[in-house]
Amino acid sequence: MADSLAIELDNELSEIERFEGEFQAFAARHGLAARTVGQIWLAFDELLTNTVSYGFPAGGRHKISVRLDMDGERFTAELVDDGVAFDPLAAAEPDLDAALEDREIGGLGIHFVRVVMDSLDYRREKDQNRLVMTKRIRPDGQQD
Repeated sequence: MADSLAIELDNELSEIERFEGEFQAFAARHGLAARTVGQIWLAFDELLTNTVSYGFPAGGRHKISVRLDMDGERFTAELVDDGVAFDPLAAAEPDLDAALEDREIGGLGIHFVRVVMDSLDYRREKDQNRLVMTKRIRPDGQQD
């Protein structure tokens, strides 16, 4: 049976902590494995921190909408904001083979999101960023 959670966050870093509690409760309700919860949370933390920190350069109050859906073996999250257009899928892949001192700053967080989630879809619609992430959840609690 499908279950959903929708929450609106203010564009403040303190809101990420509030959302973490809601997310953890949602994950517990569905019996998600600790490793899966950790992976998904790190993806959320990266994306929400970037949105709050860089998405609203003019300042002001803005809302970030998050919707979580659990349907059988499929977890889906949609993040919507009216910040500056940013397609995380267009970000260059970091050079993981380069020496640390030769690597470009940034990009590892988005790389991590790409690795831990099974699919990502970005669209810019009606002056809003829409990012949908999905992850397959195995019913036996084992992770891929």
